[in-house]
Amino acid sequence: MKTCIKIILKIVLPILLFIITMSFVIENVAVKTISKDILTKRVSGYMLDEIINEVDNDTLYEIAGKIENSPYMEEITGKYIDILTGKSENIDITEEINQILEEDLQNEIPENVKSNIKSYVSEKSEEIENRLEIGIEGTTTQVLNIYGQFTSFEFRITCIILCLLDIIGLIVLEKQQVLKTIQISMFITAIISMIVFIGFKILSTYIEQDLSGGWIDNINLNMLVGCIIVEVILGFIVLIIRKVNKEPNGAVSDNK
Repeated sequence: MKTCIKIILKIVLPILLFIITMSFVIENVAVKTISKDILTKRVSGYMLDEIINEVDNDTLYEIAGKIENSPYMEEITGKYIDILTGKSENIDITEEINQILEEDLQNEIPENVKSNIKSYVSEKSEEIENRLEIGIEGTTTQVLNIYGQFTSFEFRITCIILCLLDIIGLIVLEKQQVLKTIQISMFITAIISMIVFIGFKILSTYIEQDLSGGWIDNINLNMLVGCIIVEVILGFIVLIIRKVNKEPNGAVSDNK
């Protein structure tokens, strides 16, 4: 019975680690992909509507680039995704627009034009929301609901608690061997994550972009790569800890 429980805990640990990893990666992928492919152009377009008559073409292109590359665009995207997944009921992107204007476009736009932009974009934010919700029914709604649950704070906390309980169970049952189990789990999680990464790359290479709307090329996998690197590093850190802890024991046994 004890052996059976140990096997189950060893199998469940890398699964939980992978689920936690993918919860954060999928949210990051969704935000960055939708931000780049949909919302960035729409929001920047509304902002440029108010600027177009105030600056020359070269300055306009420069401003457009700064808006589209602003980190606050990802925060705006996150808010719209929260609306679509039911995490929030109302959209308010006023603060993010203010930050773009004050930090990214501090010297490019006159103050009186900034206030016009704030008012105009605030009015248009609901229109963007309505357009995003058009056609989101049936299967798409179910997918968004699953995404919302999978990336929710409650789901992540539950997985982290289960992961900690799993490790505590292994400590009780395996004692010193638990470090080896954690090390192996880290490497397994990294391998599975790498398979997911390769899968996306294969999709982007072999699936016709016309059929997929071109969105596969826009998927941002930087966070997934970062998670793989962190998992491998943690695996090696645990391996080193095991080796360091093992050496004194070996020395003692030799003296005996």
